[in-house]
Amino acid sequence: MSESISWLEAEPGRVAWERQEMARLAPEMEWRKVDGEHFPNGGFEGLAPEWPFERRRPAGLEKLTGGAALRLRVVFGQGFPALPPLLFPLDPVPEPEMRMSEKVHVNGDGSICLILHSSDWRCGESAAALVEKASGWFIEFLAIERGLIEAMSPAGLFASDTLDEALEKL
Repeated sequence: MSESISWLEAEPGRVAWERQEMARLAPEMEWRKVDGEHFPNGGFEGLAPEWPFERRRPAGLEKLTGGAALRLRVVFGQGFPALPPLLFPLDPVPEPEMRMSEKVHVNGDGSICLILHSSDWRCGESAAALVEKASGWFIEFLAIERGLIEAMSPAGLFASDTLDEALEKL
């Protein structure tokens, strides 16, 4: 019987590319080596970019975020890159009663639901691309807490400008 190896050992080129992409798209995210507690197959931790979107930044964004950014943990599973990494918000952490709510896109384990269907994940996509989407999750989460919106947009803020007008009015 053969011994299993991690994706880190099996795909060193992918590891290097993931680290380069994260440095380019989310430079405040730092690589974390394998540990027995939070990173069984490596990952990243740090601040997601505040506004990584191509469209114009809404004037009221600073009033909503107070200049804060989402503190996040990216955890690679054994099945990566065939399966997407899990992204866990560290600050803010949604209350347990918010988990599994369609309003906030948080899974029961506390990870952020950024992919509508598992078939939407493309193994050629980088974890950094999901971190960019998580930036939008953070903004929508704060907007829910402030009562600006009732629920997050189905595809996420990264794909929709529906919240921009409300932010402009802050």
